Amino acid sequence: MESSQLILDASVVAKWFLRDEELLTTADAVRTDWEAGRWSLSAPGHLPFEVGNAILRAKRQSRLAERTALEALAAFARLTEEISFQPPHLVVGGGIQLTDALGVSFFDACYLHVARLMGASLITADAAFYRQTASQADVIWLGDYA
Repeated sequence: MESSQLILDASVVAKWFLRDEELLTTADAVRTDWEAGRWSLSAPGHLPFEVGNAILRAKRQSRLAERTALEALAAFARLTEEISFQPPHLVVGGGIQLTDALGVSFFDACYLHVARLMGASLITADAAFYRQTASQADVIWLGDYA
């Protein structure tokens, strides 16, 4: 990953707030590298809603206390100020094409399309998505982040 851009999907970013998941050390390393200025982050505009949903789902499942969930949402909202969000008019068409070509969800396809727009790789911790896109050189499993 020699790009100055790093594209993360919600499955990676959510790990920064959901501390009962796998690959936390690696997710934390990605965040540390980002905060150190090694990468700039870019994403489709639905990233905040997916991460917010993951935090609220964890609260409903009693994985997070209500106060912890609210604090996580506030902390994530602050982080979004540092992420470059790509506008829908640049993302939607390519997302549709990748959905059809790869058989992945539209949400996931939009992350991959943003990665391709930015000349970057996409890092995911979504096992099902990774299995569907393992043949794509620009999709990286979070566990392989170095």
